[in-house]
Amino acid sequence: MRRLELDVAVYPKRRAIVATALLHLNLGEHHLARTVLHLTQALKVKSVVADGEKVPFEHRDGLLHLLWPKPRRGLVRVAVTYRGSPPVAQRPPWQGGFVWAKDRKGRPWVSLACQIKGASMWLPVSGDFSDKIDTLELRVNVPKPLFCAANGRLVAVKDEDDGRKTYIWRHQYPIIPHNISINLADYRVEQRGFAALPDVPVILYTLMQRPAAMPDEAVYTRQRNLLFAELEKYVGFLSARYGPYPWQGEKLAVVHTPFLGMEHQTINAYGNGFQFDNGFDEILFHELGHEWFGNRVTAATPRDLWLQEGITTYITGLYLAEQFGPARAASFYEMQRAQVSGEVPLFPATMPTINEAFHNDIYTKAALVLRTLARIIGEPKLDAILYRWVNEPTLQQPGAASTAAFRALVAEETGLELGWFFDHYLRHAALPRLDVTREGSTVTLRWHHPDFNLPVPVQLPDEAGTRVLVPVNRGVGVLQRVPAGEMVVDPDQWLLRHEDDK
Repeated sequence: MRRLELDVAVYPKRRAIVATALLHLNLGEHHLARTVLHLTQALKVKSVVADGEKVPFEHRDGLLHLLWPKPRRGLVRVAVTYRGSPPVAQRPPWQGGFVWAKDRKGRPWVSLACQIKGASMWLPVSGDFSDKIDTLELRVNVPKPLFCAANGRLVAVKDEDDGRKTYIWRHQYPIIPHNISINLADYRVEQRGFAALPDVPVILYTLMQRPAAMPDEAVYTRQRNLLFAELEKYVGFLSARYGPYPWQGEKLAVVHTPFLGMEHQTINAYGNGFQFDNGFDEILFHELGHEWFGNRVTAATPRDLWLQEGITTYITGLYLAEQFGPARAASFYEMQRAQVSGEVPLFPATMPTINEAFHNDIYTKAALVLRTLARIIGEPKLDAILYRWVNEPTLQQPGAASTAAFRALVAEETGLELGWFFDHYLRHAALPRLDVTREGSTVTLRWHHPDFNLPVPVQLPDEAGTRVLVPVNRGVGVLQRVPAGEMVVDPDQWLLRHEDDK
């Protein structure tokens, strides 16, 4: 999909949309008798026109079949006109769709989240998981006084004769379809500038009417200002470590939504109640981090989603360490460890569905795998790898950011053969197990898998509390002349291993 131009009118009272999507498609070199797009059956297709000519179509089982009168190839412009009531989100953002809410004055508050079910819940799109739309224009028609916040730059607002307005947004960067978002409400628009973003406006779209949880307007104002302050710290950290904000010349924005959050490109959804617990909002940081890891460089397949979710969770701990010290980071990682199920591999043998791919371990276990990797190669080296991962132009191409590509990058940067590490942590659901035995002054550390060579840090039972890193070969490490007393294995809890072995 080279380009999408979407004209969509939203009718909150009817929970309906009327739309025409103009798709600039590249059909490839071979002549095709049909092209198949994905579009929910909840929307009724009225017509399909390609380069000015009507095209027969069939719409069944969520698939829109374009039946070319003559086989087509190469570039084609297809206009799909459709209408209806798109699916309603049952548990956004996880079970997504449209969210039809109201503010305290009863005005419509409409948003959209479709990461798992996909953009076909409201747009005709290709079925390729990694396909990105090169450029985007949204022309969103809404009833007054609602404001529409969406991806990219707001280039025009048109007053219509029927008590409605049309907001025109343009986005010049490649975007995964499920990151296209429209948000309608009686929004307050506040703009700031950050030192880390000299050419990018930072915009906050929040409800004009304070939420019920805010006792008064003064508290609401203070919390919005706190959100700006938090954002500035997060952007400063991410830009310094992983390169400039990806969408230069457009905007960094947060939009108040009636659900928890989602990393919509240039327009992060936020509904966490302005809760900056102990000076930090984990959801706000996580979704912003996805602008680098997830939106700029995007998982090649559902099997690779552990990368963008795990990296973003892992770097949350790095931010906490930098801002609040290592104890705060350790507490965060301990919380992730408590949530690891060990029931499903991070990189399963067969391709999962999107729904199957989004399990909790791609956040928690994946982050701890990366933390363990940092123990082996050093945190600065892993940071350098992550910098290259998000800034390497070839990895920003659709389908490029795969697990194999990440493993190759680690090998190139470190010169180490770490196949045993990735194979065990990614392909096995269960965590590795470690046996510790002692005979006299000799301690033997034995991983259950003989090909697993993860070195083991220990603290000796001497007066100084000496710490050593025990090398492992063929799954076994031996430490001799250990003083009498209780030796502590992995004193800083860096190693990701089975809980029963601790």
